[in-house]
Amino acid sequence: MGLEIQSKNVSMNSATPSEFNFNSEISQYVAGIASFQFSYGNDDHHIEQLSLNLTSNRPSSQKVTVSVTAIMSDSSGNQINLQNSYVTVTVIAWTGASTNAVLLNPAVSVANGGRSDGINLPDSSEPILQAALAGFNFAYSDDDHHVQFLQASVGSQQNGSVGFITATANMKDDSGHFASTQSASGLLIASSTSQPGFVVVPYSDQSPQVRTIPMGTPVKDAVTFITGFQVQFAAQDDHHVYRLGAGPDKVWVDTGDNTQVQTTGVQAWMADKSGNIQNNNKSSCSIIVVGIPA
Repeated sequence: MGLEIQSKNVSMNSATPSEFNFNSEISQYVAGIASFQFSYGNDDHHIEQLSLNLTSNRPSSQKVTVSVTAIMSDSSGNQINLQNSYVTVTVIAWTGASTNAVLLNPAVSVANGGRSDGINLPDSSEPILQAALAGFNFAYSDDDHHVQFLQASVGSQQNGSVGFITATANMKDDSGHFASTQSASGLLIASSTSQPGFVVVPYSDQSPQVRTIPMGTPVKDAVTFITGFQVQFAAQDDHHVYRLGAGPDKVWVDTGDNTQVQTTGVQAWMADKSGNIQNNNKSSCSIIVVGIPA
């Protein structure tokens, strides 16, 4: 079959994982974040811990399950409000006959400024070598604090036939308090051929408007992964947080031109309950679109 793709909202902090069912036997798969929003619900608060983690399994030959653990909390017992929060998860799977030309490497956690252990690639020449975000983890060891700046992103490096996932992860207020735990989790998509049966197109923006993204070839279906986001309050100030998030909520093939896809806004956002929101000149979201040729 080749690559199969799915994306959907999943239950957070649930004892029952979400199921992704595919048409053929799965030989490789990865799960990552397409979009998310965390909210405290009715009020804003400091942040002591902020994390998003995916746990994926393959319980049968054609099924992947994904559990999502989401934490946003302060030191006074205020927790994320799941009714006003969401996570959209994308799973892509190589199904049918296995291949040595494509690698879907599951997510690994990498500390801020670091890189993963080496990952064996299909070849020393990789026309496609792309990391995508599968989680993040921030925590203060001393107390909770306002937030001024938040960033989580992953990238890829290559040395011959060995690849690496890199990470940048920062959370701070404007008084010099940085989170003591700062890490991001990244998955890796690699191919030693330029036409593996799917296309990968990167895109970055900070806009709430529908975006049109050229794919370079006709496609019949598409999904997105966040590769990174950064969000900062205006005027260099820090504030309580009411809600924060990143990523487009939906993606679809343009009905008038199937060489391009459209998404809802590609952006990162943050707000308190007093009207303070992100500075759009210093905030952004980066994604990749994975498309299946028509």
